[in-house]
Amino acid sequence: MVSDSEPPFHVHVASALVHNSFIRPAAAPDHAWGWGDSAAAAMRGAVFEAVENYANALWRQAQLLEPDANWSRPRFFALFQADGRILWRRVEANALCLPGQCAGRKVAVPLEAAISDTHPHLAGPALAPSRSGVGAGNSLAEAGASALAEVVERFTLARHWGAGLSGRRLAPEGFAPRLLRALAADGLEVDLVELPGFAGHRVVAARVRSEALPHEAVGAAARRSREAAVRGALGEALQVRVGLLASLKNLETAARARALAAGRQEVETAFDRALLAAMGGGRAARDRFFAGTRACLAVPGSLEVAYTDLTTPDLRATGCFVVRAVLFCDVPVPNGPGTEFAEPFVLA
Repeated sequence: MVSDSEPPFHVHVASALVHNSFIRPAAAPDHAWGWGDSAAAAMRGAVFEAVENYANALWRQAQLLEPDANWSRPRFFALFQADGRILWRRVEANALCLPGQCAGRKVAVPLEAAISDTHPHLAGPALAPSRSGVGAGNSLAEAGASALAEVVERFTLARHWGAGLSGRRLAPEGFAPRLLRALAADGLEVDLVELPGFAGHRVVAARVRSEALPHEAVGAAARRSREAAVRGALGEALQVRVGLLASLKNLETAARARALAAGRQEVETAFDRALLAAMGGGRAARDRFFAGTRACLAVPGSLEVAYTDLTTPDLRATGCFVVRAVLFCDVPVPNGPGTEFAEPFVLA
């Protein structure tokens, strides 16, 4: 039982405007979003997300390598799909690679797995179709821990979403009660489910919605404790909601959202999925996911995580580091009844 004597949980959301002609020549600047329990923490999160996007785009040919016998090369790596599935891609013998580390040994990380061209904060109805996990921080250790949490979150979400399964429902009033009362006063409801994580992480997904408006937002987080995961998921969901509502204030964006909802416009990007979700699209799937009535999938035991340093010299000079975490395995991934993985998992 959580009492009102516990410290209040405040959520601040910040946006960073990113101007970079290398990433998007002659295009409008990107927005990076962040949240935190203070304005400074929210801005730090937004800046780090901008740094992640920047580092993703600035990989250099000089970083590529031809691994020799001293480098391990995984047989398969995970690609997260837009529909919530996970595709296990076979590593080709001639694949371009980046240097990485896994459990203290050198690993050749396939370039396709290490470079992402999507924006994680445009999560759409469930999750972004990103390829792995990326993290930023003021040290390689901090960035690596953030990247690991992100890949655990995305893998767990994708497995359950793709299989049409849910997690275990959590009672929202048991966490951050003051925040829940404030949201209720604004006519907002919160759903929470916990999913089985791995690598010492708990995974929680949160949905913030209103019956009076079609807008609803989903967030998720992987943390070392359930309480931290709940707060991370709530913060992510509120960040997504603020970003969607801000975007819908733009007349052109609002018109596109209405066209998506009416079926007059095809869903082309992650942002389109987010707009469609804001207009109520995919509600049935989200209702099933947050129902908490389906059994969870078993946690796989044959996975490894490799880390590759994407920090560019200019970022290193500012004290910012970016790390990519890539999920891979060295054995064919099983499919079908009675195995660890459900039917949506296929090999390329």
